[in-house]
Amino acid sequence: MILNSIKLDNIRSYVSENVIFPQGSLMLSGDIGSGKSTILLAAEFALFGLRSDLRGESLLRHGKETGSVELHMNISGKDIIIRRGLKRTNKSVQQDTGYLIIDGVRKDLTAVELKTHIIDVLGYPKELVSKSKQLVYRYTVYTPQEQMKEILFDDKEERLNTLRRVFGIDKYKRVIENTSIITKQLKLRTKELAGSIHDLEQKKASLSENRKELEKAEKEAASLMPYLEKAKNEVADAKESAARYEKEMSQLNELKSRLGASDARLKEKLDYHQRNSRELEQLNAILSDLQKKAKDAPKIEKPDPEKRKQALSRKEQIDKELNQARLKINELEINMKNSQSVIDKISQLSSCPTCLQDVPEEYRNQITTREQERQSRLRQDIEALRKALPEKEEALKELNRTIESFYELEKKYERFHAEAESSSRMLNEKMQRRDELLSIQESIKKEIAEINTEKIDLNKRIAEFADSEKNYLAHRKLLDQAMEKQKQLEMKKLSWEKEAEGIRKITESLQKEIAEKEQARQKITNLKGMQEWLEGKFVSLMTIIEKHIMAKVYEEFNELFQQWFSTMIEDEALSVSLDHDFTPVVQQDGYETSIEHLSGGEKTSVALAYRLSLNKVINDVIGAISTKDIIILDEPTDGFSSEQLDKVREVIEQLEMQQIILVSHEPKIESFVDSILRIEKRGHVSSVMEGA
Repeated sequence: MILNSIKLDNIRSYVSENVIFPQGSLMLSGDIGSGKSTILLAAEFALFGLRSDLRGESLLRHGKETGSVELHMNISGKDIIIRRGLKRTNKSVQQDTGYLIIDGVRKDLTAVELKTHIIDVLGYPKELVSKSKQLVYRYTVYTPQEQMKEILFDDKEERLNTLRRVFGIDKYKRVIENTSIITKQLKLRTKELAGSIHDLEQKKASLSENRKELEKAEKEAASLMPYLEKAKNEVADAKESAARYEKEMSQLNELKSRLGASDARLKEKLDYHQRNSRELEQLNAILSDLQKKAKDAPKIEKPDPEKRKQALSRKEQIDKELNQARLKINELEINMKNSQSVIDKISQLSSCPTCLQDVPEEYRNQITTREQERQSRLRQDIEALRKALPEKEEALKELNRTIESFYELEKKYERFHAEAESSSRMLNEKMQRRDELLSIQESIKKEIAEINTEKIDLNKRIAEFADSEKNYLAHRKLLDQAMEKQKQLEMKKLSWEKEAEGIRKITESLQKEIAEKEQARQKITNLKGMQEWLEGKFVSLMTIIEKHIMAKVYEEFNELFQQWFSTMIEDEALSVSLDHDFTPVVQQDGYETSIEHLSGGEKTSVALAYRLSLNKVINDVIGAISTKDIIILDEPTDGFSSEQLDKVREVIEQLEMQQIILVSHEPKIESFVDSILRIEKRGHVSSVMEGA
């Protein structure tokens, strides 16, 4: 893997920065806190995403809602770009979706999918997808400054377990632990199977007894076959004998059927004749009653319409005269009122309203006298007219009564006439129905006589078959007895066959159960053998393999550790080695001493030697990884003297890697590397500049 460039947007102190990584040895130079380590952490975030020790809150720039890292690199000849995003939520900073571009082909992926693809591309063990710490990357490519010395001062058991995980040797320990679980399960399964076969011999005894019972039932069923064949032959003979009389019985049954039909028809005709007789009696009674009513009915003459017409004409004339008299009285009364009005007005009139001359008293008296005379004549006329009114009104009432009596008489005549017509019509209908019934009765009498003649003939023919029926019934009885005997034998045989079938099913079930128990017994033997092999051989083999691999790792690790340390510390009185727990052992002047007693530069030398040795061993053991060509050293010279700093040149040359990235603020190291990137921080914003 070679890093080509990285683009940071809103990552810690970087607002927007694109950093180019040249090949060869490269130094990230700058003051403490300028943002050197941020570039390396951002690269790790791009590769593996957020973890428990690399949280989004520590990466996303304060006050910003989103941020991103885009890393360009080359792995095994493939140009790869990976981008991850960050977004701030109400509660935390979370990873956003990103993408992966391999040789120009882009895939938009979730955070977990990106991690899975990158681990596959880097050749790291696939089980690392679910791990929160990328130990292989941390111990081969990049170890943050604050973690450089952690592994040296860890508890030895913790250190050993960490190295097991890094080298993948912990799988042997897991195999041994899982083997213990499996052997427990095998013991439990063996115990379960042992419980299932405790009655195996009892089942075998039951099987033997069932086989005997099955043999008996099959023999009993077979022994009935001769008797059943004999019964079948007897049934066949009886059927043949009965068949000879079946034709005669068929004819007899046909005659009986016809006789039954004749009886039914005769009953039907007799019932019909009886119903008609009852209806005739009722008709005769009705006819007698109708004839009597017609004879006794009173004679009502039809009213003379001319008289009614004359009465109506006279009534109309009187109505007209009354109306004229009333109108005349009304007219005369109006004239009376008008005359009185003239008298009233003239008595009060003193001058003429037209010419305004005085009206003489004599003129007024003359007018008054004239109108009074007129009123007298009008009263006489009104009185005469009123005297004539009662006589005319009485005459009108009498005419109304006369006209009403005409109407009543006409209605009475119409009712009488309608009743007479209805009675006459009913009389005719009843007489017609009586004649019809009398004709039907004669026809029924003839049909009854024909049916009785037919019955006499049928009874004679039925009597001829009397012996045939007797013989048929006798042979039918013999046939029924033979069939019943056959049925009883078949049922007895079927009973034995069903019993045999039931025993056979039980036997088959027992055979299956015994076979399963025999298999279970064989499984117990196999499981015990497997358990003995796992406990006796397999666990020992895993232990030997683990020790062998650890010994090989230890041998190479120890040799490299001593070489790297001697490269950096040219002091024959001071040497280092590893014990079998991979704990650094320091000897000074032939005596073992604690790392805590070393100077700062010596401690850093031990840590760097351990780190470089671990890098080489991991790359050798995990042969498929694609990060062998790069190493990142974060402040590897903390506490180094000037002479020790000179040794860094030799370290860089001996690493023989395509890309070495050093983070340091030591100016002297600048002369040891091919390229320099200077990091400056101004106003809380970091920027990168190429150096000489």
